[in-house]
Amino acid sequence: ILKVFENIKDMDKGVEFVIESDKIASLSDIPAWCHFTGNQLIKSERIDGIYRFQVKKMADKGKVTVIGEY
Repeated sequence: ILKVFENIKDMDKGVEFVIESDKIASLSDIPAWCHFTGNQLIKSERIDGIYRFQVKKMADKGKVTVIGEY
């Protein structure tokens, strides 16, 4: 999640990106992160043991929004 944060903070609002992971924990971690930060999870799938999440950044460039609670 920290790597995702570092890589998207300078992206423009509305940019779509893909997160890939081979960790089963990503099935809960990525959707929870999207909810917590206000980013939009568009699609998730598993292909050949790799979990892929298509996400749309919803915060302005250089900003990260935190809206949810754990």
